[in-house]
Formats: sequence, structure tokens, C-alpha cells
Amino acid sequence: MSETLALINIGFLLLLVVIGLTLYPKLSRSYRLLLCIQILTFLSAVVQWYMAKFHGYNNIIFHIYTFLNAILFGLMYHSVMQQRKSKLFVLIATITLLLFLAADSFFIQGLRAYPHYELIAISIVYVTFALLSNYEMIRYSKEDQVIRSSIFWVNSSVILFFSVNFIFWSLYGYLLRIKSPIHFDLIKVLWWLNFVHYAFFTVAIYLNSRKIQSSEN
Repeated sequence: MSETLALINIGFLLLLVVIGLTLYPKLSRSYRLLLCIQILTFLSAVVQWYMAKFHGYNNIIFHIYTFLNAILFGLMYHSVMQQRKSKLFVLIATITLLLFLAADSFFIQGLRAYPHYELIAISIVYVTFALLSNYEMIRYSKEDQVIRSSIFWVNSSVILFFSVNFIFWSLYGYLLRIKSPIHFDLIKVLWWLNFVHYAFFTVAIYLNSRKIQSSEN
């Protein structure tokens, strides 16, 4: 990512964080965790830009980010699940994922390598969480409530964004070896999906704030 694109990304994330913070008092616990994911992503983008510009590398920041991100995602999905079995599954899957992320950072790829194995792993886990949450939502919610539901927007974003991430990072090593130009096209797709992903999160945060406010009135 060029410095200009990195700064655009930072500015965009900052805008979303500011919007989220203005809504923070009206949010439920689950969506405060979602806002924390937004804040973590913004801070990570700032530190990544600084490390790349002044130190020439930032891969270690990605390792730290994926680990903290997995904790927040696990806590968020654990709180939105309605069934005890679903909550237990999220807990076990999150702990397993964290163990793998730690092993990859210190023993497999190492802290100085870009953690594409970790991105493959979190993509699988997050999409599974989103599909399970969608199943619960469809089972226990009325049809006309689905699109207006905050978790619908979160799950839609997660499924779209991390499914594409899984495909890209699974092919990453092969595309580099054959020097395929498709590699650069997919990076552009991920770049634009990044905007959509976090914009959807902000829509979910807004809808949750409206729901909490309506219930209080």
C-alpha cells in the first residue's frame, strides 16, 4: 500500500471512529466491542504507517493486531450468540485461534514475516461465527426484522470481507511464485472491500444505538 493510500485509509477509519464514539453511550455491550475493533484497526493503521515510513518494516504490528482483533471478535460474537452451545463454540474456537496465532508469530512464520497464515485462519473462524450468528438470527427473529438488525450488517460484512480474504491469502504464495498480475488486482479488491467492511460496521453501530434509544423511550 502506498503512503497516500495508507493516509486515506487512516483518515477514513478516523472518521468512522469519531462517529462511533459519538454513539458510544447509546450502544449495547456487543457493539461497544465492535467499536473497539474499529478503534484498534485505526490505531494499528497509524502505527503500521509510522513503522513503514520511519523504520522500513511493520509486519510485527500485523501480528499484534491479528491477536488483539481475534480477542475482540471472540468477545463480540460470544455476547451476541443466543444459545449456550453457540457461546461455548465461540469460546473454544477463539482460544484455539489465539493459540495458533501465537504459535505462528513465534514458531512458524515469525514476527518479521507477514502473517498470511494467520489471516487465513481468522478468515475461516470469523466467517464460521458469522454463519452461526445468521442461523440463530433467522431462527429466532421475524423476517421483517432481519435487514433492520445490527447483527445482519455485521455478519454480511464479515462473510463478504473475510471470504475474499480467505481466497486471496490461500492463493498468495502461489500467485507470487508464478508472478501473476492477478495478485495486484486482488489487492485492489481487498482495498475497496476494506472501506465497505468498516462502513458496514458503522451502520451496525448506528442501528444498535437507535434500537437502544427506542427501547429507553
